Amino acid sequence: MACRNRERTSHEPLYRQLVESLESKLGPDHPATLAGQGNLANLLLRKGDPWAAGSIYRRCLEVRERLQGRDHPETLLALNNLAAFHLDTGDYTEAEYLCRRCLESRRKALGPGHPDTLASTENLARALRKAGKLEEAEQLASTGLAGRERVLGSKHSDIFGTMATLADILRDKGDASGAAVLYDQALEGLQQSSGPAHPDTLRVLYEYSLLRKNQRHDIEARRLAYHLMAGARRTLPQNHPDRVKYEQLLESLR
Repeated sequence: MACRNRERTSHEPLYRQLVESLESKLGPDHPATLAGQGNLANLLLRKGDPWAAGSIYRRCLEVRERLQGRDHPETLLALNNLAAFHLDTGDYTEAEYLCRRCLESRRKALGPGHPDTLASTENLARALRKAGKLEEAEQLASTGLAGRERVLGSKHSDIFGTMATLADILRDKGDASGAAVLYDQALEGLQQSSGPAHPDTLRVLYEYSLLRKNQRHDIEARRLAYHLMAGARRTLPQNHPDRVKYEQLLESLR
């Protein structure tokens, strides 16, 4: 999986050619063209170019709202992607607004226990945590974790992602011991379900290493950081923002 992720991020010219071909043959607003544009934006986001991805996500949302309506599933997916862009680029106010809108629409259309609704629940929890609204964030993350365990079972990779989100919130609230327990469980689960170099696994390794560093558990922090960099060097280009951030963490622990 890790090697395939790296290969995909090297295929930007092919993705762009495909989008240009779809636009020429079907038009810029055709559903197939919009799907191709969304895939290109996803690729750009993985490559560490969120600003280029954001302009595409924004246009896809505008077109889908105009042609399919605000509550169409594809519109809500585009809305979710744009919210993720704002979360990644630090516009937490806009991310929270878009995440709330997406969650409310999915609750009405799909019900509270649908996997897409539960994904939106976690997304809003992440946005609220970044905005410093930790009590509401914890409540939503806990609700999302319980819902995903009920719907997906106890071994699904999405569960471990939500578990890590809840760990982030507990850490920010000052509950280091509670966060460590959840990071341990999330890390073990993601390594087994997604692999040691998956982006979600790397994110947990980074956050858990930060926690251990702040607790002055330097040996454990370094161990986690070395595992982090082993995965990052396999999957991320040298100038990728996440890899740079991970390198800085490891350097601070030497």
